[in-house]
Amino acid sequence: MLSVAYCLLFITGGQVLLAETDIRNHKNWIGKIEIDTLAPALELVIETSPVEKTNTTQVIASVCALHRGKSPQPAVGKIILSSYQSESLAHLLPGTRILLIKIPSRLIHTGNPGERDWATYYLRQQITHRCMVKNSDFLLLDSSTYHYLFTRLLIQVQRKIVSLLESSIQDPQAAGLAAALLIGYREQLDSTLQESYSKTGVIHIIAISGMHLALLGWLLQFFVRPFQKNKIRLVLSQFLIITIIWFFTLLAGATPSVLRAALAFTIDAVGKMLGRKPLSINTLTAAGFLLLVIQPYWLWDLGFQLSFSAVLSIVLFAKPIQQVLITRIQFLQSVTTLIAVTLAAQLLTSPFTLYYFQQFPLGFLLSNLVAVPLSTCILYILLLLLLTASIPFVGTGVGMVAKITIAWMNQYIRLISEIPGIQLDELHWTWGEAFLLLIVILTGAGCLLLKCKSSTLLTAIGGCLLITWQCCDYFLHQKQKALIIYQSKSNPIISWINGNQALHILDSNGRAKVVKKNRLIKASNRYYRILRQTDTLLTPYFEVGNWTIIVPNRKFEPPTITGREKETILLISNAAPYYGSSWVQNQTITIAILDGTLGVRTRANWKKLFNARGIPVHDMLTAGAFVHSSSSSTFALLSTLHTP
Repeated sequence: MLSVAYCLLFITGGQVLLAETDIRNHKNWIGKIEIDTLAPALELVIETSPVEKTNTTQVIASVCALHRGKSPQPAVGKIILSSYQSESLAHLLPGTRILLIKIPSRLIHTGNPGERDWATYYLRQQITHRCMVKNSDFLLLDSSTYHYLFTRLLIQVQRKIVSLLESSIQDPQAAGLAAALLIGYREQLDSTLQESYSKTGVIHIIAISGMHLALLGWLLQFFVRPFQKNKIRLVLSQFLIITIIWFFTLLAGATPSVLRAALAFTIDAVGKMLGRKPLSINTLTAAGFLLLVIQPYWLWDLGFQLSFSAVLSIVLFAKPIQQVLITRIQFLQSVTTLIAVTLAAQLLTSPFTLYYFQQFPLGFLLSNLVAVPLSTCILYILLLLLLTASIPFVGTGVGMVAKITIAWMNQYIRLISEIPGIQLDELHWTWGEAFLLLIVILTGAGCLLLKCKSSTLLTAIGGCLLITWQCCDYFLHQKQKALIIYQSKSNPIISWINGNQALHILDSNGRAKVVKKNRLIKASNRYYRILRQTDTLLTPYFEVGNWTIIVPNRKFEPPTITGREKETILLISNAAPYYGSSWVQNQTITIAILDGTLGVRTRANWKKLFNARGIPVHDMLTAGAFVHSSSSSTFALLSTLHTP
C-alpha cells in the first residue's frame, strides 16, 4: 500500500507541476487579454537569435507588457515573429526590446489528417501566438540587456566556431556536418545528406546527444587523471570538468537529451569527489526526475524519450547481448561490444521510431559499425582543430584531415542509404501499437534474461493483442470513407477517401507533380493507408460521394442545382468574389467552409452573410481542416491515435 501511495503522490505532484507550467493558466496570459481593440502595442524581449527557414526568418520573443492607454498592463506569453524579409529580423539579438504594433494570431492545430500538431508542440514551450511582420510593424526600444549577456556570449562563440570550421575545412558540406557534430549547429547541414543519415539510422551522430558528451567527458577525464593525486586536486579537476561539460551543453542548445547526459555526468563526477560510484540506473533515474521537475513538458519531447530509452536499453541489455556474442579474439571484442550496444539501444527506441517517423532503418547495424567509431575520431579531430587553427600549417593540416575523414563517412552513409530496401517506410503505427510493442520487448527480455514464467505469459498476451490491433486497424481502413478539405496556405486541396483509394482534387495545372510532393497529401495518404490515388481539377461545382461541393469563383456564374439528394458544401477560397449573395440564394447549404487562403475583409463579409441566413460556418483559421469520416465509432477512435 505504501508503494501505491508513493505512486499517487508522484502522479499528483506531476499534475500540479504541469498545471503550474501551462502558460494558459497565468492570469496575465495574452490569450486572456483583449488585444484587438484600442490600437494596443506589445512590449517584447527577443529570446533567440534569428533562424533562417525555407521562405522566412523567425525569432522567438517573450511578452513583457501590453501598452494600451496611459499605463502599461502586465502580460506574459511567447510569440513567434516571422518575416519574409530576412533583413527585418536579422539585427534582433537576444535581449533586444521591441514594441510590436501588430496584433499576433493564436497558434491553432491545422487538423489536417496525419500532420503533426504544431500548436501543441509550441504550447509545451509556452509559445501560443505568432505574427508575420515587416519593418513598419515594430519599433526598436533597446538593444542592450544585462540579463542576456551570457546568451549573447554563447551566440558569439558559436558563430566563431562555425566561421573557423568553414575557413579550415574547405568544403561547405563537410563544414556543415562538422558544425552539427561538434556543437549541434544544423543551419548549414545539407538536407540530402541529413536524409541519408536518417535513412540509415545514424541521425544521432549529427544531432548532439549523450554520446558526444560522453566522448568529451572521457577525454577530459583522461587528461586530468595524472593530476588527481590527492583529494583537493581531485575535487578541483572534477569541478573544472563539470564547468566545461555544462558550457558545452549550453553551447549545443541545452536540449533535453544533452541535459540528461550533462546531469548524469555531473552526478557521476560528484560521486567521484565523494569516493563513491553511483549505479547507472540510479544516475539515469535521478537525471530524469530533476529534468521533469524543471520542465515537466519534456516528458513529451522526442529527444528526451529517445535519449532515456536508448540509455536504459543499453544499461539493461548490452551486457546480456555481449555475452551471446563473446569471442576470444582480441580484435573482435571491441566489434562485438559495439554490436551489442547498437542492438541494445535499438530495442527500446524502436517503438518511438515506428510511431513518430513511421519508418524503420534496416541498415542501422551496418551503418553504426562504421559511423560511430569514425564520428568519434572526427569529434576528437575537430576539438584538436579548435586548439590548433591559429597555428600555421598545423591548423591547415588538421582541417584537411577533418575534411577527408568526414568525406569518407559521408560516402559510406550514402552507399548504405542507396541499398534497395534499406529502410521500411510508409508504415502505419499508432501510439497504442507502439506501447504494446514496448511492453512485448520488456516482457520478452524479462522472459529470456530472468527465466520468468509470468513474463512469458505477458509477452504472449501482448503479442496477440498487438497482432489483433493491427489486423483490426487494417480491416477498418478497408471500409473507411472520408471527405477532407485541407487547411492549406496556398490553393484549396480536397480529398475523397474510399477504402484504400483516394481522389485528390486540386486547383493546379501540374496536379500530378503536386500530388507526389505535397506534404499534406503525403501525410494524409499515410494516415489513411492509401494504396492507390488519382487526381482531378477543382471546378466551381462538382459531386463526390454524398456531397455536392460549390466553390464560388469571381470568374464564373453560380451553378443551378436541380436535385437535393446530396448535402451541399460551400467552400470559400481566395478565388471567391467579395460579395457572395448570388451564390447563396436559392441554395440549401448544409455548411459553409472558409479556408485559410481567404483575405481578412472577404472572410468577414462572407461570415456576415452566412450568419444572416443561419448557415453553419466552419472557419479553418479557428477550427482547422474540415474532416468528415464514416460514422464508425471504432474507426474514429483508432484514427485519433495516429498523429504524433
